[in-house]
Amino acid sequence: GKRWHLFEHTLKPWQQTGQTIILLGQHHASEQWAGMPDMRTWFESQVQQIRKYTDRPIQIRPHPRNNVVFDLKKYTNVTLKNPVIDVSKIDDTDFTDTLKDAWAVVNHSSNPAMEAVINGIPVFVSEASLCHEVGNHSLDTINNPVMPDRKYWINKLSYTEWFPNEIEKGLPWKRIKNRLKEAYL
Repeated sequence: GKRWHLFEHTLKPWQQTGQTIILLGQHHASEQWAGMPDMRTWFESQVQQIRKYTDRPIQIRPHPRNNVVFDLKKYTNVTLKNPVIDVSKIDDTDFTDTLKDAWAVVNHSSNPAMEAVINGIPVFVSEASLCHEVGNHSLDTINNPVMPDRKYWINKLSYTEWFPNEIEKGLPWKRIKNRLKEAYL
């Protein structure tokens, strides 16, 4: 619990005030996406799975640098929204505004899932996600997602990001080196 406060973010309480299920894409060239189907196929599969359990609105949001063509006519109450990019920042989009009407976020394993959890929105993620520990793993609970305690998770997560002055001091390497020693002794 000593590190999270340094990031000057607030871990907001779990909430489900929105209505929309946000289906987040990833960049198809990402190492996290290696071995996965093309993004359109993944989106279609997720929409089909979600529709088995709910008729809530679904918003498909491709990665900001990986637009996807999707046939919306095949589905009811599904929209495609390309992120509005803030050109003054790399990959910074209007995602915070999108979360205001989110019931849940569905994502394989990218950073917006972490942003959703920090903002109190339940997530449905794969084992590859850093949110797996606090996320949901089966879409059959989309109408009643699990919302576990996130304190331990956020404290661990805070040790995956480092400030420039900490890097200059060699703190990340010291931590990694100690973990490597523990793993191999």
